[in-house]
Amino acid sequence: MSSFAPRFPVLLEKLSDTRLNTFSLALVGAALLGISAQLSWNIGVVPITGQTFVVMVLGVALGAKRAAATVLFYLFAGLAGMPWFANFAGGPLMVLRPSFGYLLGFVAAAALVGWFSERGWDRYSGKALLMYCSASLLIYAFGVPYLALVLHFSGADVSAVAIWWIGAGVFVPGDAVKCVLAAVLSPAAWSLVARFSR
Repeated sequence: MSSFAPRFPVLLEKLSDTRLNTFSLALVGAALLGISAQLSWNIGVVPITGQTFVVMVLGVALGAKRAAATVLFYLFAGLAGMPWFANFAGGPLMVLRPSFGYLLGFVAAAALVGWFSERGWDRYSGKALLMYCSASLLIYAFGVPYLALVLHFSGADVSAVAIWWIGAGVFVPGDAVKCVLAAVLSPAAWSLVARFSR
């Protein structure tokens, strides 16, 4: 982290006077990811879920390192057999599914949102919107190439346009709504914290 970008406390650090228990937070955060994964709509090879919103919340609430660690814990527990991926899936064969790249993207997105939150971006709607949109694009950057790779090795003959559509295009409207909602809620959360901290 560069010297010209001072670190601000994230939401849970501001709310808690004691040292946060990272493992407990990881359990709660992973459980939220698991629950939001079941809020799924299977419209294609990659389901629409509520997880991207939870990833953003984790980044804002926990900061870069804790949020990324939480998503990693969720991934490793799921690969070990915990059935909390979308549609109650789990196990090591998840890495062969077209959707697994998006789960990897969640780690990077949580870290990105957390890092910018540590720089105070989540306290202002304009910066928060840019932060959340960047996180969504980062998830696509992991998910779409992984999707294309899995489909290629499965023998599917899918065009680049179709890959883009099923891997990103169908998600853009919902993700845009999530980003706007998060950009409204995070500054509002800070306003509440400021009010109760007086």
